[in-house]
Amino acid sequence: MSSRNWTGPQEAAIGCREKNLLVAAGAGSGKTAVLVERVIRRISDPAAPVDVDRLLVVTFTNAAAAEMRKRVAEALERELEKHPGMPLLEHQLRLLPQADITTIHSFCAELLRRYHYLIDLDPEFRVADETEAAILRQETLEEFFEEQYRVITGDPDLEFLVEAYGGERDDLKLQNLVSGLHRFARSNPWPEAWLARAAAFGADPQGLDGDGPLAWGLRDLVGTGLEAAVFELRAALEAAKAPGGPAVYADALAAEVEGTARLAGLVAGDWEPLRAAFLAFGFTPRLPAARAGVDQELKDLCSRCRKKAKERIQNLKETFFARRPEELLSEMAALGPAMRRLAALAADFGEAYRTAKLARNLVDFADLEHYCLQILLAPGSTPEAPVPSPVAAGLREYYVEVLVDEYQDINAVQETILRLVSRQDAAAPNLFMVGDVKQSIYRFRLAEPALFLEKYRAFDTGEDAGGARRIDLSHNFRSRESIIHAVNAVFRRIMTPAVGELAYDTAAELVCGGTPAQLEGSGPPVEVHLLGAPTSVGRDTAGTADDEPDRSDEADLTAVQREARLVAGIIRRLAGLGGECTVPYRDIVVLMRATTGKAGTYLEEFRRQNIPAYAKVGTGYFEAVEVETVLSLLKVIDNPHQDIPLAGVLRSPLVGLGAAELAAVRLADKEGDFFRAVVAAAGQGGRLGAVLAGFLERLEKWRSQARCGSLADLIWDVYRTTGYYDYVGGLPGGAGRQANLRALYDRARQYEATAFRGLFRFLRFIELLQEGGQDLGPAPALAESENVVRIMSIHQAKGLEFPVVILADMGRRFYMPDLNGEVLLHKDLGLGPYFVDPGARVSHPTAAWHVVRERLRREQLAEEMRILYVAMTRARERLILTGSAGRLEQAVLRWSHAAAGDGETLPVPVLAEAESFLDWVMPVLMAHPDGEPLRRLAVRSRPAAGTPKDRSRWEVHLHRPEDLEEAAGADPDTAAVLESLRRLAPIPADGGLDEAVHRALSWHYPWSALASCGAKISATEVKRRFAAAAAGEEEVPAVFPYRAPPARPAFLETARGLSPQAFGRAMHVVLQHLDLAGDLSVDGIRAQVAGLEEREFLTATEARAIDAEKLAGLFAGGLGRRLAGALWVRREWPFCLVVPAHEIYPGLEGHPEERVMVQGIIDCLFAEPDGLVLVDYKTDRVGPGGEAALADRYRGQLDLYARAVEAVLRRRVKERYLFLVMTGSAQIIQ
Repeated sequence: MSSRNWTGPQEAAIGCREKNLLVAAGAGSGKTAVLVERVIRRISDPAAPVDVDRLLVVTFTNAAAAEMRKRVAEALERELEKHPGMPLLEHQLRLLPQADITTIHSFCAELLRRYHYLIDLDPEFRVADETEAAILRQETLEEFFEEQYRVITGDPDLEFLVEAYGGERDDLKLQNLVSGLHRFARSNPWPEAWLARAAAFGADPQGLDGDGPLAWGLRDLVGTGLEAAVFELRAALEAAKAPGGPAVYADALAAEVEGTARLAGLVAGDWEPLRAAFLAFGFTPRLPAARAGVDQELKDLCSRCRKKAKERIQNLKETFFARRPEELLSEMAALGPAMRRLAALAADFGEAYRTAKLARNLVDFADLEHYCLQILLAPGSTPEAPVPSPVAAGLREYYVEVLVDEYQDINAVQETILRLVSRQDAAAPNLFMVGDVKQSIYRFRLAEPALFLEKYRAFDTGEDAGGARRIDLSHNFRSRESIIHAVNAVFRRIMTPAVGELAYDTAAELVCGGTPAQLEGSGPPVEVHLLGAPTSVGRDTAGTADDEPDRSDEADLTAVQREARLVAGIIRRLAGLGGECTVPYRDIVVLMRATTGKAGTYLEEFRRQNIPAYAKVGTGYFEAVEVETVLSLLKVIDNPHQDIPLAGVLRSPLVGLGAAELAAVRLADKEGDFFRAVVAAAGQGGRLGAVLAGFLERLEKWRSQARCGSLADLIWDVYRTTGYYDYVGGLPGGAGRQANLRALYDRARQYEATAFRGLFRFLRFIELLQEGGQDLGPAPALAESENVVRIMSIHQAKGLEFPVVILADMGRRFYMPDLNGEVLLHKDLGLGPYFVDPGARVSHPTAAWHVVRERLRREQLAEEMRILYVAMTRARERLILTGSAGRLEQAVLRWSHAAAGDGETLPVPVLAEAESFLDWVMPVLMAHPDGEPLRRLAVRSRPAAGTPKDRSRWEVHLHRPEDLEEAAGADPDTAAVLESLRRLAPIPADGGLDEAVHRALSWHYPWSALASCGAKISATEVKRRFAAAAAGEEEVPAVFPYRAPPARPAFLETARGLSPQAFGRAMHVVLQHLDLAGDLSVDGIRAQVAGLEEREFLTATEARAIDAEKLAGLFAGGLGRRLAGALWVRREWPFCLVVPAHEIYPGLEGHPEERVMVQGIIDCLFAEPDGLVLVDYKTDRVGPGGEAALADRYRGQLDLYARAVEAVLRRRVKERYLFLVMTGSAQIIQ
């Protein structure tokens, strides 16, 4: 057991037994350590030990499961060190590898393999990865709709769905709707029942006066809108009554406040009286004229708030009260058959998809859960009364305790599985759950935080609680006290049940854990940096209806660049580049809500300011030129009759045609497609024809390879034969470009590891990724483990902690795409469709659509609030918040208005209508003593209203874009020059500037001499250079000289005899394999050559070319006899040798530190008692007296060989010989 000092709540969470226990663990509270300690104490309890394999520990990820198993093992080993030989601990260590410390999906998979026969499932099933599942799902969906269209006649509901929700040009929208509905239903343990219930939403027999979900949802929606209108009107009234305000407006505004409040009071009653009151309600047609001298800003504020209230009420009136309730309900009734047919389509598609997976023996993650439920549920179970099967009953008996980590992130299916295998409702409950609902940020993956909240509210917190108890872990052992106080100050005011789904009360607040690091000073204040926009670009990132933002791409890009520059300046300050603070880059992380489309801009700005940074960029991969080029070639290989990809390949470096040459190709065949034109141009001869003919030849080879071979091998062959991989490596950013090409190769390998094959399907999968916006992101050139600033999304940072956190891009609007569909889905309410009349070409939202949308919006806001909580609680030492606010003065005015309430929390309308993180945090700061810089910008601002609880400290900085330009500039003089250049104005002559320009323009690359020299060279190339030098020839500096293909194909070798190169290769084969201990006479050598031919080392032509008499003469001579009698012989011996570069490349004497690797193969090396003898075979033709010239020609090469041998074997090479095959003699090299 750990010797750690546990807090009281931690000790209770570790030791509490025989209860369903929910541990609500705040950020940094050590929940994983508590869970591990609980397991250790259960399995090492001397009085009542539990075998570790009788505990079921469920984690969220495989990495978390491996980490927990490792921690348990380490804890057991530590205990064994204290108590050597203790049988209980040794027993638990032996059981640990078989313990069920696992993810929910791994547990389900193991259960399916164990009880597969109960559901008729092949136990050798394989879990499909995301790539495989996506391809199969899309193919099945297309085939499913084709089947539906074959029988669409006589199915009016299906025809209506296609017409109403299928899209303008195709049925892709309907296909995606069916697929999405099926996926959504599978997050429910009873998907068929859920689909039936979802389709019936809105068909409430009690109408709008009942207590059904539609009526309740409409009242809530109307009530929220009226509450917001009252808030706006009261703010307008307060502005009217303020000193200098338009006091003449006060009476009319007071009457409007009272009238709107009366409307709000009618919301809980019947619909018709509320409708009548709405229709009768009206604002004062015209406010009295304000006297001269009134404060214009207060007057404008008053008018703006009143205008918002009028627009809210007018919108409610037109949406819900302009028509009678019967009309609202009749729309839903009319859509009923179509919604039921839609639900049936989703169910039928699910069955078709299941069948397709079973045919391939595949399951996906949802299948694992639902097949597991089939095993665990007894026949006859219903959603209202699930009955455990005999298997479930056995598991309940077997597992002494079920422990669940990250409980806030489970879904309803997983909850049902856990309920069936644990004894939640038994006399001795055994379910232990730990998590933090404030950190539940995976609703987009269909996680359901309501399951945690239900228990959080229901379980008793007292020690004498019955079968269910809740324990709150509030002590934070991670962050400095200043950060903890800041988190509490913000969330105490913004996290409410109405918007955040939870009250941030005393139980939820963080408490400083009091570790030595935390107590070492309270820590620096939390920094807030707000960036305005230039007036020419000015837009309010969190704009409102009366302040429409500039949505141009240029304005957005400029805003991102400006904030990236601001963050870069902060990092430079932290790193000590402009001050005393020194923080390693690796300690800094920049968190953003989403990095897509922005991380690249930040990386570029950081690079400009010499800040090393790393980010997993989620976009840009498919747009990378090198990837696009290879994908175009793959499309042409799959089908060459595609004009755009084909033209792209021909224009690319893969072929290298220019625009004029492409035009000439087109002119070769003006009527056909571009591929026919290429074929025609290839037959016209000339340089262009030769290039195209070569391309067509390679293309045909690749097409054959694509049909018969591996896709990954095809891609690598393209890289190798075209040299494109090496080419992109020489471009700017070459390492990243090559990493992109390797990533494409790896993606092809992953694809082929699935059940799918073929180039067409791979290209179709890539298209699906692109259509769905699922870019891969370019491969990074820097590793995350280096001393770099990390840029990541908040989701990627979940579960991590960092010394310094910069939470950037806080002005980003919340992205809520799920609110804009024509049919919305909600887990509790069901389907919220648009009403569509295809004949009249009319469509508008139904009441059900509005209700579902508002519920989804509230849930998404709660998720965004939890994401903000996760982001702020990642910091250990420093927390820095940055955001762009567009027109800063207007934004501050809006935040001042939002902070005007007197309650402990911000008003619900303010929280519910926030559009960015800034809209939550800045109103809190407006009321804080440290928010004075913000209050100075506001028209009216109350004095700081800090509460006794609020001990947070803040440091607020307001920035202008001009300040960033100056900060990023080198110095004022340089800035003045750049400004003149921007205005295209003359730059005055200046001696210093002239010198700088001259120095820049006359700069020479100091290592230009090395640019044409290879870092690795073959011994053959060394020989060529030495021979040229010996002959007095001018050195040819080519490192990668062009190598022509063999001039004579193999079949001509037979007809005309061997070429010199082929003869040389054949002779080397013979000399490598001759048995030196055998018969080396003429007949003996002929017999050995015949044996080599029989074993297919030589062809018949090569065997006939071998002159056995000359070889026999060589071996009969002195050197031959020495070779046969040597101590040992090494033939075809490879070596590598690193030598100074100037020895190979004359002219590099000024670079003594540069080295070159020489690779070669020594023909023959043999040992005698007094040293080594090196022999090199030569098949050169030698004229009379030419032996000496040949020796001079090869002296440099053999010197290098001897040097390599002596360096490797540490023995002296006493002699070097050329074995001259054509003359049958040996020539010594002096």
